[in-house]
Amino acid sequence: MSPHRFSPSNKASLIDDRRRKIQHAEEIVERAEIRDRERCLDIGSGIGYIAIPAAVRSACVIALDAEREMIESLMKRAADTVGDRILPVIAELPYLPLNSETIDHVLAINVIHEIGEKERLSFEISRVLRKGGRLSVVDFQKKPTSFGPPLHERLSEEEMIALFRNLSLLRKHSFDEFYQLEFLKR
Repeated sequence: MSPHRFSPSNKASLIDDRRRKIQHAEEIVERAEIRDRERCLDIGSGIGYIAIPAAVRSACVIALDAEREMIESLMKRAADTVGDRILPVIAELPYLPLNSETIDHVLAINVIHEIGEKERLSFEISRVLRKGGRLSVVDFQKKPTSFGPPLHERLSEEEMIALFRNLSLLRKHSFDEFYQLEFLKR
């Protein structure tokens, strides 16, 4: 059975007050240490909860999502601020329609639990990252939380670290509802 997939009909919940309180976008971006000349890839970007603040700090954010409705909402939200720094891409994960070693920083925020072919996604992320490139993963703790996917679809911090065993773990941040892992491609 494939993991559940977030429905575009629920897109307002991606930027509601509850999420802002628990997973503050600017704090996630701050911990990710996005740099001003980086080319970032936000996989499963949705309506831009992370892509927009990341674009403030980086040279460019490629916002990739499978849903046209999500990408269109993202670009409307970004139009007056950082729209010129966001490149929208509609694509189905786990495959990344990008050339190898072209990305400085991949952002995977609350998306990996939705992917059926997790090993393939891990390979694809490693493939598109440049040497010295980084991966930031945010996902839900594997325990009951106030929101998030079904518990049986979640990955623990240890499972996520094992999934990206081809990258070096730099830092991990654990919170009640979620965790954030930072990896480096050597």
